Order: sequence, then C-alpha cells, then structure tokens
Amino acid sequence: MAVCRHLGFKYGKFKEAHEYLTADIAKNSVFSYTHVSCKKDATNFFKHCDREKYMSSDTSSVPCFDGEQAAVSCSNEIFEFGVASRNRVSFKKKGKVMRTWSVCKVAAKKYGEPIRLPGEASTVMVNVNANGGVEQFTDEMRFKRRKGFFVMRSFRENKFDSPEAAKANTCLACLTRLNRSPEVFAVNVDSENCAGERDPREAKAAIEQWVKEKKTES
Repeated sequence: MAVCRHLGFKYGKFKEAHEYLTADIAKNSVFSYTHVSCKKDATNFFKHCDREKYMSSDTSSVPCFDGEQAAVSCSNEIFEFGVASRNRVSFKKKGKVMRTWSVCKVAAKKYGEPIRLPGEASTVMVNVNANGGVEQFTDEMRFKRRKGFFVMRSFRENKFDSPEAAKANTCLACLTRLNRSPEVFAVNVDSENCAGERDPREAKAAIEQWVKEKKTES
C-alpha cells in the first residue's frame, strides 16, 4: 500500500471510507485523487504513483458517489491480540464463600482496525493452584459494550480450611480466544492476585500448556 508506506507504516489494507467522508472531501484531504496506479514497491505516493486530481466541483470530472471512495487502514503490525486483567477477591460467610469480580480488557486489531467484540472473541477466567494445576474459573464473561471490556462476578465455595489457604491456591488469569480460530489465544496473569512467590510468567506458561493439551483432547 503506497499511501501507508508514504506515511511511514509497514502494512495497509482497503476499507470502507464512510467514516472519513466530509462535506467536501476534495478540500479536506491531500489524497483526493482518482485513476491511481502505483508501482509495486512504491514508498512515496507523489513520486511513485500515477494519479489524477479529483475535483468534485469540476464538471469535466466523473462524479464520485458514496460507496465508491477508497480508504486504507495503515499499521505496523498485521495482527495484534492481547489482554489485560484485574480482579477483586473477597471472602464471605466466615470464609466459606470466595467472591471474585473480574475485568478483562481485550485488544484485538488486524491491519490497525479493531476486531469486533464480543462477536469474534470470547473470554474466561482461569486459575493456577499452588501445585501448578490449571482450571477454568468462570463461565464465559459478559461484554460491556459501552465500557469495552469483559466482566464477570463469581461466587465459589471455599474448599480449603481457611481463606488464607484458598488465597495460597489462587493465581487468576484472563484467557481470551478467537471464536473462529480457538487455537489463537492470549493470556494475562493478574500479578496482584497470584499468591505466594510464584512467578506470573510460570503461571502463564502453565496456562498456555493447558490450552494446548485441551485442544489435543478435543
């Protein structure tokens, strides 16, 4: 994409132009051109591309209607997929019930364009216990469209002798996967809720191995 390389980006793809249109696009964009043809490895739009200036007020120009414009989305990465998480953990009913409020913020982009959520990705919380065992901690989380993140409130019976023992076996992480390609996933360990002296990187590695094993089982 010559325009993207001209602007200093590595990659680009065509996209709908409606969100960029103004009352008079010819006055508001230096890229108001038609009949554009660029060399394969063009890096300068003005030097390496043949083009004709498009003037909407010029009666000699063929008019351009909505839906016929071209736009590009530029980026330095083809695909980006990551997640951040935070949790609040408390105990109720004299330590017999563990209550967790979890928030996961998923960042997913392709050629710089955000991927539609939650339609293209789903998210759950997982836990790594003191022995390194991994379990799914919640059902699929709900997506708050206005906030732009996944949330889940959960209540679990404390199967340990005390809240302290439960905390020692708690290392929470957010796991998000693409719905159409579940083998593509991202993990974020909440270091503030990963008990003991465990390295969050080791917990993340355990979760990644667990996901791969679950895929093999299915």
